[in-house]
Amino acid sequence: MLLDVSLLNWLGAGLYLFVVIMCGAAWRVSVQRGMRVSQARAWRLMAVFFGLLIASRLLGLEDMLRDVMRDLLRSQGAYEGRSFWQLPAVIALLAIAAITVGLMARQGFRAKSGAVSVSAYRMLLTAQLSAFAMLLLIGLRIISLHSVDALLYGGPIKLNWIMDIGASLLVAGCAARYATIVTGQQSS
Repeated sequence: MLLDVSLLNWLGAGLYLFVVIMCGAAWRVSVQRGMRVSQARAWRLMAVFFGLLIASRLLGLEDMLRDVMRDLLRSQGAYEGRSFWQLPAVIALLAIAAITVGLMARQGFRAKSGAVSVSAYRMLLTAQLSAFAMLLLIGLRIISLHSVDALLYGGPIKLNWIMDIGASLLVAGCAARYATIVTGQQSS
């Protein structure tokens, strides 16, 4: 299976590996500096998530899942009417995303000064929102509603690429900044 992997998938897996390394570094700094367990757990969970994205990218798991869903619909004679469930699924996914982002933003605005600087906590929160955006993007690609696919894959510069690369780099950047803030705060 790995012999059939395209150059773009190898590059994507390399980007995800970079994110895993950066999240791992933030996790290690968080543990070493005695930060809250929930913060260390969040960085570790994001590293695992992007590790799973590496496997998905190299093994084609996302494409396989989409193909299995299409085959299942075809075998039940429901493929032509798939937009009947795709549109509500996209709407539900976006509603869940809006609620989650709202709750996370509310939690971020409530952050108080204390053992952890507010800016370090906001880096973590931004990274979590970016990882959530990746999860949302994956959900949209799997659901594969035609009008959403046209937005994601249309044009010379694909919105899919911008969102995928942007969210990944934002998680990696937040992890690096978090580690810098935490080590700088503890040494001063």
